[in-house]
This record gives sequence, C-alpha cells and structure tokens, in this order.
Amino acid sequence: MLIIIKDSGEGMSQTFIEERLFKPFDTTKGNAGMGIGAYDAKSFVEKLGGNLKVESEQQKGSVFTLSIPAE
Repeated sequence: MLIIIKDSGEGMSQTFIEERLFKPFDTTKGNAGMGIGAYDAKSFVEKLGGNLKVESEQQKGSVFTLSIPAE
C-alpha cells in the first residue's frame, strides 16, 4: 500500500532531510514542538516492514511517500 502526502509549503533542503528531519528531539519550531513526529512516523512505518521516502524542494514543497506491506 502506498500513501502519498504532498504539500506546497516552504520545502526542505536535502541536507536537512539527511541530517535532521528524522533525528528525535531536533525541532525547528522552538517551543511549539518536540521534534519527534517525523522520527515516530518513520519508526512506525519501518516496524510494519515498510519505508518512508521524502522528496522536497525549497520554496516548492515536499512529498512524503509511505510504503506499507499489505497483508
């Protein structure tokens, strides 16, 4: 099963995706977030035997593709 989530927000750099996006407790939101959402989502999908892929372009948005085995 594929779940695709797209947005047209500010996007992320490849460096941010590789070095910070899935790092727990690393947030860009100051006191507004704990920095565990992306980490938890990726961990959960991987526990199901799937994977989470991120494509993003700054100033254009992001695409998150969750691939989950259907049993």
